[in-house]
Amino acid sequence: MRIVFLFCIFVLSLFGSLNKVIIDVNGEAITKLDIRETAQKFKLSKDNSISKIIMDIIIKQEFKNRNIEVYKQEIDEYIKKIANNNKVSILELKNKISQDMNLEVFMEDIKKKIKQEKLNIEILREKRFSIDEKSLKNFYDKNIAYYSNYSDFLVKEYVSRNLEALKSMKNNPLMISKLVQIRDTKIEINKINDEDIKQALLQTKKKSFSKIVFKNNAYIMFYILEKKKISTMPFEKVKNTIHSKIYQEKSQKVIESYFQRKKLQSNIDFTSDTIPH
Repeated sequence: MRIVFLFCIFVLSLFGSLNKVIIDVNGEAITKLDIRETAQKFKLSKDNSISKIIMDIIIKQEFKNRNIEVYKQEIDEYIKKIANNNKVSILELKNKISQDMNLEVFMEDIKKKIKQEKLNIEILREKRFSIDEKSLKNFYDKNIAYYSNYSDFLVKEYVSRNLEALKSMKNNPLMISKLVQIRDTKIEINKINDEDIKQALLQTKKKSFSKIVFKNNAYIMFYILEKKKISTMPFEKVKNTIHSKIYQEKSQKVIESYFQRKKLQSNIDFTSDTIPH
């Protein structure tokens, strides 16, 4: 009986220790248990766990201060978009999610993402910035190699309805198979409309096999014999893409800077069990 009593005392002591408040963020408590659970869930160090929890609390408080809400219709639309992107029905998506995680947790994650998107829009509306033509052109000139590539390819084209036969030939190029058709051909990249084939060619080094792509009920692979003629995309053609890229980068910096300022402005109190961050 004494052993049981001592064990109960130990458990209560441990529970009390884990639930001890060690950080206060604008009146909201963080316990040792919060830090432990975050570290385990996200595989973070203690310091990174503390930083994440503090920022999560600041963001949550910002949701509240700005009265940012998410409605069921918005969640349904978000799920519908995910299902469409994965080419499955909403029911199939939910069944798949249920196999991997708790569906309610998934729905709560979506709710947080929508709230974060709404908050980001508000922040960017308040912290407006412009991107002029000169900035776009400077980016283009500095990254001209990114917009330049070979336009002509001399290749061996391998086509088969049997994926394993094509994989075998990739591993053993000297083998002969009746299941694989091979031909030497020249391909002009600007005349290729299929994006998967185009990327397979552009991303493959000379004297190497490309990845295998599936098109028109057949598997296709290329061996790059030669690359010729470097062509550069005109600035006007890629200007909008560059604008989107710069906008995303600047937006991210604006949002990060906003929350760093919020963190500095917050009342964050640490106990002797923690080191200020």
